[in-house]
Amino acid sequence: MELTFYLLAIYGLAFFLKNSDGPFEVMSSVRNALMQNSFFGVFFYNLFSCMFCLGFHCGYVVYLFANEIYDWNVVSMLVWAFAGGSFSFVTNVLVDYLTSRTYAK
Repeated sequence: MELTFYLLAIYGLAFFLKNSDGPFEVMSSVRNALMQNSFFGVFFYNLFSCMFCLGFHCGYVVYLFANEIYDWNVVSMLVWAFAGGSFSFVTNVLVDYLTSRTYAK
């Protein structure tokens, strides 16, 4: 049950960062500012365009928040990162498929 909670937290964070405007359009303003940066704009554009990439980064962020600092392990962090990327990608494809079928009628 705990694993399901963490995977949904990873997907929720990735979905929020990629698709949500946030209150008062704060997230859309932050995304636009990051993408217009002359040094890192291309990186952030590619990051916010790829759900696997965003889920990967959200995976290790959730891992760092979910575990005590003395329990951190690089291998576990990478497993969480890849699991988060994979789960976010598959869930996003499934949600896109279901919404396209719903709105196509």
